[in-house]
Amino acid sequence: MRRLVWIFLTLFSLLLVVQGQTAVKLTVVDSGDGMPLPGAVVTMKDGQREYKGATDAKGILTLRRVIPGGYLIRATYIGYRPYEQRVQVTPEQHAFTLKLQDSTDELQEVVVTAKPSKGMVTSSLIGREAMTLLQPSSIGDVLELLPGGFSSDPLLTSPDIVRLREASLPIVGQHNLLPRVNQSQYNTSSMGTRFLIDGVPVQMDAGLKGMYGSDGAYSTQVPINAGVDMRSISTDDVESIEVVQGIPSVEHSDLTSGLIKVKRKQWTDELTGRFKSDMSSKLFFLSKGVNLLPDRLNLISSIGYLSAYSDPRSVRDCYERITGSLRLSGRWSGTIGSLSSLSSIDYTGSLNDRKRDQDLDVTPLDTYQSGNHRLALSESLSFLPTENPWLSAVDLTLSLSHTWDRTAITKDMLMSRDVPYLTTREEGEHEGRYYPRTYFASHTVDSRPLYLYLKLKGSSRLDLGPGRHRLKYGADWSYSKNIGRGAIFDLDRPLFWLSGSRPRPFYDVPGKSVLSLFVEDEMTLPIREHSLTLMAGVVANSLLALDRSYRMSGRWYPDIRLNARWSFAPIEVADRPLMVRVNGGVGSLSMFPSMEQLYPDTIYDDFVELNYYHSNPDYRLVYMRTYIYDPDNKQLAPAKNVKGELRLDLDYAGYSATLTCFRERMRSGFRKDTELRIADFRYYDPQSVDYATLTAKPDIRDFKYRDTRDFRLLPLDTNGSETDKSGVEWVMSTPRYRFLNTRVTLSGAWFRTTYRNSLPQYERPRAVLGGREVPYVGIYQDNEILVREILNTDLRLDNYLPKIGLGLSLSFQSNWFSSSQKMPLSNYPDYFISLSDGERRPFTEAAKGDAQLQWLKRSYTESSFERYVVPFMMITNLKATKSLFESKLRVALFVNKIFDYSPDIERKGFVIRRNQTPYFGMEMMINL
Repeated sequence: MRRLVWIFLTLFSLLLVVQGQTAVKLTVVDSGDGMPLPGAVVTMKDGQREYKGATDAKGILTLRRVIPGGYLIRATYIGYRPYEQRVQVTPEQHAFTLKLQDSTDELQEVVVTAKPSKGMVTSSLIGREAMTLLQPSSIGDVLELLPGGFSSDPLLTSPDIVRLREASLPIVGQHNLLPRVNQSQYNTSSMGTRFLIDGVPVQMDAGLKGMYGSDGAYSTQVPINAGVDMRSISTDDVESIEVVQGIPSVEHSDLTSGLIKVKRKQWTDELTGRFKSDMSSKLFFLSKGVNLLPDRLNLISSIGYLSAYSDPRSVRDCYERITGSLRLSGRWSGTIGSLSSLSSIDYTGSLNDRKRDQDLDVTPLDTYQSGNHRLALSESLSFLPTENPWLSAVDLTLSLSHTWDRTAITKDMLMSRDVPYLTTREEGEHEGRYYPRTYFASHTVDSRPLYLYLKLKGSSRLDLGPGRHRLKYGADWSYSKNIGRGAIFDLDRPLFWLSGSRPRPFYDVPGKSVLSLFVEDEMTLPIREHSLTLMAGVVANSLLALDRSYRMSGRWYPDIRLNARWSFAPIEVADRPLMVRVNGGVGSLSMFPSMEQLYPDTIYDDFVELNYYHSNPDYRLVYMRTYIYDPDNKQLAPAKNVKGELRLDLDYAGYSATLTCFRERMRSGFRKDTELRIADFRYYDPQSVDYATLTAKPDIRDFKYRDTRDFRLLPLDTNGSETDKSGVEWVMSTPRYRFLNTRVTLSGAWFRTTYRNSLPQYERPRAVLGGREVPYVGIYQDNEILVREILNTDLRLDNYLPKIGLGLSLSFQSNWFSSSQKMPLSNYPDYFISLSDGERRPFTEAAKGDAQLQWLKRSYTESSFERYVVPFMMITNLKATKSLFESKLRVALFVNKIFDYSPDIERKGFVIRRNQTPYFGMEMMINL
């Protein structure tokens, strides 16, 4: 009976509740035009209860069984400001209209291209929105947004180095249509582009070679003397990227070309995930932030993986990148000031295992394995005093990084003939041996660069009279050392048997220590209604603990940099202000040689003086002479680049335009040249010992010989690389028009780059006279001059449709022309050297008629210096992103070269077709 009463009372109470409930109708519309907003998320709360839902296609949400009372209604919609309203729900008042205001002003700030900096230094800022729409796999993909940039299909199986403001940008399908130079001889520009990740430089100057004699089939995947490999820097955790093309502040030293500042995300509690797949790679990324102490301590952890193939059918060429990061951010404040810190632990693993291909590998013993693992620790502290007239900030940066780079190759060798070899480490004549016809070769390169970095910077703000001064001063110190074991192989069973090298432990190579001291003053001076700002500074660099035999030992190399800006008073045009600013600057940038350039590997030059072959292996005799050369150039100096530029900035009613003219001259870049040596040795006559009468192994004294000599052109690092850059860059953008929320951006650049070998070169003719080579070497002042020009534009239309959460970007990239021309060179040398006495003599008119010296003439004709021009071409790239569930889920796709115009080229009676193949991919991003 009690159970029946309890059930009756329960049903009665539920009936009373239901009778007290009512249905609430919520209509969400645009406050401007009253159009409904489908998919808007609406929440009603009263402290105890919560009702939530999304509007339908008509912008209506009906919440049933709502208990009358007071509620806080909150509505959110992509592209609109959040809406809040307190209402009283009664049986009579249960329908409400929510008018959301379009966040047009906020959309104006959404920039999906590289935004020109308005500061003293010319730079381009690439934000998170631009990277999201671009969908990059590495930082190299982002650089297409720079003025003059051009998109290209990613080739992640090869190192990717940066070349700022050079006319060597990757134009699709044109690499083989123009005369070229050996680009590795002009890598100083890429070496001199410094990368900073959260203020910590990425150092690469302790890499050493260990693949001497390789034909390219086993090239190392870590670039040596070429700069940072951009494949190793992921963009998934990046908040913004600033590319400094102009004259940087003096606090940045040991560089020649530019600066790329990467700022990663901080202070977030979001869970972020990303998956990307395109025609040659797949990418996974996951990141989570945790607020350990609200507004005091934040921890972000992330992990990423990238796998790329040049051809899915090939199992040999692949690239894998694994990244992991832990970043702890903190900030504290007290009576004396505030302190902020950033501690990070970062790991990057680059794997490139050329797995066995059953169709190509000869034996199961042939293997190739390569891996690069980098662990970096860094700490950044910034202290801001509360009240101090002389000190406004103190910044301290510490970092330690260690890289494990290992390449291991095994191969079953099959020799087609008997090859003599010598493994001595002493100079002179020695008896040699023959390699076996078949043997198992193992070659391992163990490289372990270690880098230390310390920077201390202070700043002060002073007001002296009408001018305001901001001073920066400080010092930074870097140390590089390779503690690896170097190339490890058996001299009797080498993989590269023509290299002539010997194993050298990398830990025997001295370290490199660089100290820089800098001071800079930025002064702002009002002049009537105008403003003048001057930023002038000097930095002095020195190589510490360098042997006194080097020219750079104990010397300081200063760089002076000056930037100026004149800001005109606002000019009223149609009741709106026109802002005009003129910037200009000049300065020098210097960079020291890398460790491999300072301390190159010793050269062992082996001559076979006698190769007496007998059918009886016991009677064979090989006799050789070895010369040992130390190819370090004690006269090396820092590479120095002198920059000058002029910039005009205009801003009016949301429209902006930037025009920059620049000129750079680097006359002392690093390159691999040659040094002439004359080697004396003996040539023993094998016929002087009777083959048939031998009863024992002959003695070297039994053979007749003649003394001879030969030229040897040995590698030598010099300052002979000259790169001159000039050009014009422009960026023009409109405000985001209300129609489709579209912004139009036109950017472009004209670049002219001259590559030249500025030092005299040795050349020996290939002619053979009387069974011998011509016994002369010519010295030519002009050896290589190439002028390349390029004109690129990018017309980009980016649209953002907040009502449906769709972002679109259509880019029309045009290469109006590309040209390349080798400049005229002299056919005759300026001097020549005779093999007989090694004397250097001028090449006169009489020498042109000499029977042997006439062969020093080079066969250049007018057609050799013809200017080649590749005409107009254009490609169209499409990027699209769709936001779902309050932007918690985004799906995106891109199609490069979805349309192209690449007309055929007629040259010398031949038709060259330029075929373009679209490249596409997609990705999914989650933010919780």
